[in-house]
Amino acid sequence: ASEIATASSPANLQRRDGDAPATCGGTNTGGDYAVSYTAPIAGAYTFSTVNDARGYDTTLYARTGCGGEEIVCNDDVGFPEVGSTLPEIDLAAGDSIVVYVSGFATACGPFALDVTARYCGDAVVDADRGEEC
Repeated sequence: ASEIATASSPANLQRRDGDAPATCGGTNTGGDYAVSYTAPIAGAYTFSTVNDARGYDTTLYARTGCGGEEIVCNDDVGFPEVGSTLPEIDLAAGDSIVVYVSGFATACGPFALDVTARYCGDAVVDADRGEEC
């Protein structure tokens, strides 16, 4: 996998009226931050808050757009880690999604959202995924 980008929050999480809540992680009242992401190339993308930039429990979920259909949701990587990593999302070049970073329960604070991708030509041939580069 190759790191594509990192999005850092400019401020603490804030609840946005009208946003659809996550289907995992229980009641998240700590706030949401929405990151719109457009894939620069076709590949299998992973979004994660498991890094040194956050010090609280996050929930991640992706939607087809702001308030759109939920694609995937993940509350925790596993104790003692309290960050979240979404399962791979296959995106074509130019596909856009919205990734929400939410604080579990009332948790909030700064974060960094790491974006990595496996793609044809990244020097790793994934034959089990049918990749032929």
